Amino acid sequence: MNVLDPETMSAVTALVVTVCAALYLVDTVGLAGNAAARLWAVAFACGTLTAFAYLVWTVTPDGWIAVAVGNASFVASIGLLWLGCRRFNGPDLTRAIWVLVLAVGGTFVAAIVPGPDGGAWAGASVMLGSMAALAGLACREARRRPMAEFPAATTLTLVFGAVALYYAMRTMVFVVAGPSSALFVEWFGTASTSIATIVLTIAAATSMVVLRIQYQSASTARSASVLVLSHDGFLDRPSFVRVVAAVLERAQPQRGSTAVIALQLDGLGEVGAAFGGAQARRLVDDLHAVVREAAPAATLLGADGGARVLICHTQATGAAAMRVADRLARQVLGRLHGSDVPAVPVLGIGVAAAVSEPGVGAAGLEEATALVEEAVRAASVSAANSDSAPVLAAGSDERGQAVSR
Repeated sequence: MNVLDPETMSAVTALVVTVCAALYLVDTVGLAGNAAARLWAVAFACGTLTAFAYLVWTVTPDGWIAVAVGNASFVASIGLLWLGCRRFNGPDLTRAIWVLVLAVGGTFVAAIVPGPDGGAWAGASVMLGSMAALAGLACREARRRPMAEFPAATTLTLVFGAVALYYAMRTMVFVVAGPSSALFVEWFGTASTSIATIVLTIAAATSMVVLRIQYQSASTARSASVLVLSHDGFLDRPSFVRVVAAVLERAQPQRGSTAVIALQLDGLGEVGAAFGGAQARRLVDDLHAVVREAAPAATLLGADGGARVLICHTQATGAAAMRVADRLARQVLGRLHGSDVPAVPVLGIGVAAAVSEPGVGAAGLEEATALVEEAVRAASVSAANSDSAPVLAAGSDERGQAVSR
């Protein structure tokens, strides 16, 4: 499969990756992309760095440090694509960032330790294994909602799946047969990998642009005048955020305080996998039922997927919202533990509060989204503590709306 010499293949790969990265960066700037789009743009920039680092190594073998830089930036590129997918879907990125930092750092160290004698394949086993693992995580994330609701996500899933499979096989052949074996050189060497990189880069860049167009079209259509309300009285997350934005704006003249409470069942997927989807749905139904019955009548209710409930408490300080959250936590736990479900997931409760200051510009979707995300992050911290005690978002203390716990 050695159609072209390594120098030419590296140059062609660098050219294609650079062009795709440039086009995506221009599109990101032109359309004012969101956080996921910015992460993807950085991923393409890392891909460009990778291509040129390997090109430097091919042209000047004495530049052995280029191998370490190329390996680390290659892992960073696929890892940032994964982070972009997670940001698109909404989960907190703290743990994912640490996973990526360890993968990139480990890859760089594995390549740099052998020094000049390491050659082109210094630390390759760590790099190849990290690529396969991160691509697999990206493939899984692309099948989660809301990304999975868009047709372009199917292509992204196939791209990430192909990368994960290719690098898993490449890792096994590298470890078992070695980089000098005929099997590795013919099917997993520089030439075949360069061709695969070119094809998958073009497919990924195109899919991400289409995905953003589809997302923006759906957001525009939804934001026109429709609020989506479930049969049991819960707004979906986009509708909930829009209502919170309206509440924040109306609270500005009176310098009113608004709080958001997030309750989430952490580990619900594991319960469903172990005991069946019916048991998991019962837990979700119980969570919704308790919140609907016990939340103050003046609050607004939202559902962020099945396992998370959002509550907007108008004219409530952080301290007041914490008292409501503590009462809801006791009632939800009482209902869950009183059911006959074999295992109960961890309950996380987070609270975020904001004061709408007059004369600082109208509050909008960005402020509402930030407030909701603060509450969700606090709920994730609460779930990690495993004691189901409500956690107040750090920013709420800065607004003077909460007491420390």
